[in-house]
Amino acid sequence: MSAEIAAPRHTQQRWCFDSESKQCMIADCPAAFGIASNWRHHCRKCGILVCQDHSSKTGLLFDHLNKEGDLVHGLCERRVCDPCYQELTNEIYETADFTQAMKERGETGELERSDSGSST
Repeated sequence: MSAEIAAPRHTQQRWCFDSESKQCMIADCPAAFGIASNWRHHCRKCGILVCQDHSSKTGLLFDHLNKEGDLVHGLCERRVCDPCYQELTNEIYETADFTQAMKERGETGELERSDSGSST
């Protein structure tokens, strides 16, 4: 089952306030947030409120949202929601596939040097 969020996201990072939702913001998730159990968590990539089941993974982020909702620059590992984790994983595989395809073609991404300046 793939997790999807009901509202559009990833176009803009915005910290959701705790008061914005009393349940997980992943579509079709019935988990309600409680005081002693099922704490709410913020995805550090997109800022939505999610339950433990939909935020058990971490991702390596260049930019992330801190606890105050401010955008912080710098590489670090942070809690992310399942859709963001999937997005990050897809980006890694796409980059790895591209790199492997370049290697198979013998392309290194570097400019080839020309020997046109040498005398023969």
